[in-house]
Order: sequence, then C-alpha cells, then structure tokens
Amino acid sequence: AFKVEPGMRGISVEVREVVTAGGNLKPGDNMDVVGIFEVADVESANFILQVLGMEYQLTEPPRPAPTTTTTEEGETVEDRGNLVLTVTMLQNVKLLALAQTLTEASAGGNVADDAAEVDSEPQAATATVELTPQQAQEITWADHFGVLRMDARAVGDETIAEVAPTLFWIERTR
Repeated sequence: AFKVEPGMRGISVEVREVVTAGGNLKPGDNMDVVGIFEVADVESANFILQVLGMEYQLTEPPRPAPTTTTTEEGETVEDRGNLVLTVTMLQNVKLLALAQTLTEASAGGNVADDAAEVDSEPQAATATVELTPQQAQEITWADHFGVLRMDARAVGDETIAEVAPTLFWIERTR
C-alpha cells in the first residue's frame, strides 16, 4: 500500500493521460489541481466557488458575437457559446499513484525515491492524491461535475500562489 500521512486521505479521481501534465507526472510528485466547469450563468459560477470555500464574486465576461443556426424545424437560433469557469482548486498536493501503479515507501526510503521504479510511461485511468478530508470531499464533487487537470510543479516548489478563478465564453462545438 502507498503511504498516506496521518490525518490525510488518499482519494482517486478519473483522469486521462492528456490531463496529467502530458504524462509527465509520476507518483511522489507534487502538483496543482485545476477544475474546469461548464456553467449556465455567472450565478452558477459563483455558487461553485462558494461550494469550494472561495470568496470570489465573478462578473459575467464580455459576450462573443452570436452565431446563428437553423434548427431542423427551420427556426433560427442565436448561440453565444458556453460559459466556462476555471479555478485552481488545490496547490502542492502529493500524487500517490497514477493508473494502477502504486508507490510503496521502502524501509528508510520515501515515495519519491521509490517512484523511479515505476513504469516510466503510465497510461493513467485514475490518479490518487493525498488530501485533507475536506479537500477530498471537494475534489470528489468537482470530479463529478467538471473536468480536472493536473499541473506539474518544479521539484521543491511549495509556493502557494493567489490564483483568481476565470470565467469566459468558448465557442460551442457541435
């Protein structure tokens, strides 16, 4: 089994290789987790931030020019795209396992030392991260309602940065 520090939890979330910093993350690395949520309106975005314990109040970004489409019934409809919230949810969290490869701390060793023995190119299906119980609850919620991205950190970088969430429009893909 992998080592989870006292008071922490090992929580697994679904990931694809593309969302784990291009496959560059390895068990034992520290990373940041960014959540991406498609929302109906600015109130929904602010609700998500409130659920995540963040005190930001976003305003609606400028709307793009609408595109018009015609439905099968011949009705013309304006489409302004999707409103998307991006928020750095967690910073400097430890990756315990990636895909089905778990890291074990050997006697006198640590997870980072043992990570060298792990497959160098894992194809992730799940990522297990070490979180507080509250963070575990929030990331579980976010994993269900959004998409999670995992950002690699430089070795030894433990900086916690103030990162404001962003709300923007993207073109709807059909």
